[in-house]
Amino acid sequence: MERQRGGCLLNGCVTLLVLALALVGYGWWWLATAPGRTEARAEDDVARAAASTRTQLSAAAAGGTLFETELDRVFRKGPDGG
Repeated sequence: MERQRGGCLLNGCVTLLVLALALVGYGWWWLATAPGRTEARAEDDVARAAASTRTQLSAAAAGGTLFETELDRVFRKGPDGG
């Protein structure tokens, strides 16, 4: 039976180095794609808010007239107008 050169120490070191490289690569990829994930989440939030506002405006205008108080309620304006 032949003995392998380097034995378990070398094979273990290579395994750990490959694992470390894979983890660094994954971390790099995850950081590089973070802006895209954040942008997609923001777009979903805006679309959801727009759909909710559209539904509230439709319900407020169901009587045929849309009063300023109804607009304030839908857009959640405070008493100071801000």
